[in-house]
Amino acid sequence: LVARTTLVKLLLNTGDANAAEQYLKPAIKSSPTLLPLRMLEARTFMLAGNNQKALASLQNVTPPTSTASNPDYFALTAAIMQRLGDYKSAIALYENLLATNNNQSTWWLGLALSLQGANQSTMALEAYKKALSTGNLTPALQTFINSKISSLGG
Repeated sequence: LVARTTLVKLLLNTGDANAAEQYLKPAIKSSPTLLPLRMLEARTFMLAGNNQKALASLQNVTPPTSTASNPDYFALTAAIMQRLGDYKSAIALYENLLATNNNQSTWWLGLALSLQGANQSTMALEAYKKALSTGNLTPALQTFINSKISSLGG
C-alpha cells in the first residue's frame, strides 16, 4: 500500500491524473474508508477537473474531528469547496485552519480566492497581502498574487 500511494503521489506531481486514478482504484477497492486513500483520490479528481467527484470522495469517509487533528483534510476540502463556488463553506474552513496556524501562505491564498469569489474584495485584498507576507510561495504564485492585489487596487 505504501508503494502504491507513493507512486500515486508521484503521478499527481507530474500531472498524470489518469494513471494516478488507475493505480489508486485497487487500493480504494480494498480499503474504501481509509482517509489517506480518499484524500489522494480527491486530489486525483481535482487534477482531472472533476471537483464534484473530489468532494464525493471525501464524503465517503468519516471526517477528522478537528482542523488541528488533520489540517490537510480540511485544506483539501476547502480548496474543493472554493473550486465548486461554495465560497461561504470554503471561507469558514480556511478561517478555522488559519486559527490553528496563521503562517500557511497557501491557506491565506485559498481564503483570499474564496473571499474574492464571494465579492468581499477588501477582505480578499488583505488575505492576498497576508499570503505574500508569510512567504514560502513559488515565484509563479507570488506573481499571481501580485496580479490579484493590483487588480483589487492594492
